[in-house]
Amino acid sequence: GLSLWLMPNDPLRTKLRGIINDVAEAETSPKFEPHMTIISIPFPSSTPELSGALTPILQKYKDLKLQFKSLFVGSSYFISVVISLQKTPPLSVFQQEVVQCLHSALGIDIPPKEFFPHISLYYGETSTEERDRIASSIRANGVSSDEDGLAVNGAAESLPNEIWVVQTEGSVRDWKVLEIVKLES
Repeated sequence: GLSLWLMPNDPLRTKLRGIINDVAEAETSPKFEPHMTIISIPFPSSTPELSGALTPILQKYKDLKLQFKSLFVGSSYFISVVISLQKTPPLSVFQQEVVQCLHSALGIDIPPKEFFPHISLYYGETSTEERDRIASSIRANGVSSDEDGLAVNGAAESLPNEIWVVQTEGSVRDWKVLEIVKLES
């Protein structure tokens, strides 16, 4: 398909990438860039450059924070072990504006889909027990949680500064970044 990813900023992105790579090596699972998927759709017949349309949205939401909620163990390949994010009103409106922008740019209908904001740390088809074990090892690697929420290396949130347009066809290692839209400073 075609996916739009909101990217955490550094140094957090580097720390998350390290966690993902460590888990991937230990579990023989795919490595990927840490991201929050804004929207995924079937790959369109043509994909115009999207930076002109997405840059104003990214600029408008330059103070948008990804607030960490919890380490979540899911039950599907792409939602195996993730950092769930607070579904704040600004994040929800941002996501809706990006979806509308994509709809306008591509001229296709995008069916509504439940928005579950998260940053995956592990992709895999494994048992709940295995996912729980992987989540425990991630907690030992700088991800902590308490009644106030979740922190990664002490950070409880991230200010994203890029949207990546990614062709997510085939296996994870075959995914291709088509375009990077950066927040203009």
